[in-house]
Amino acid sequence: MNVSIVAADAEHIALLAKMDALIYVKADAFSEEDFKDPDFKNFLVRLDDEPVGSTVLAPNKGETESYDALLPEVEGTLYIISTAILPQFQRQGIGSIVKAWQIAYAKRNGFKKIVTNARVSNKGSIALNKKFGFQMIRIIPEYYNPDYAGGPREDTIVLQLDI
Repeated sequence: MNVSIVAADAEHIALLAKMDALIYVKADAFSEEDFKDPDFKNFLVRLDDEPVGSTVLAPNKGETESYDALLPEVEGTLYIISTAILPQFQRQGIGSIVKAWQIAYAKRNGFKKIVTNARVSNKGSIALNKKFGFQMIRIIPEYYNPDYAGGPREDTIVLQLDI
């Protein structure tokens, strides 16, 4: 299995949005505009040169209390906005490769901690992060709120890895 992770550029934005629409419920999927956020660093995940997912990072940012709030500045923190693998490629070890890459990226770039979050029902994502040493630091009630973003109302679990 040859997995590569490459910086996404403007020509990849439509592809990233299309894949997100296949991976997430509509409320959670990023649009092309979302991927153009200047705070985001977008990466394309490939398996043998075939696009299979993405990861979105926000350097020196942290999680918010609200799904649609601006990310606060948190010096030395790498916030993993998204780790998305197409359903037909999930549970094949690609997520573990991406998680290891995210941690290596953080170390290479001098970050002191990594923060991410997941719906409390996303047991796979939570387990993957814990496998790599992330610890739950809190739960934000109703972070996913139909009043803001549509989709099901749900809490989010916030996970952190100190480097």
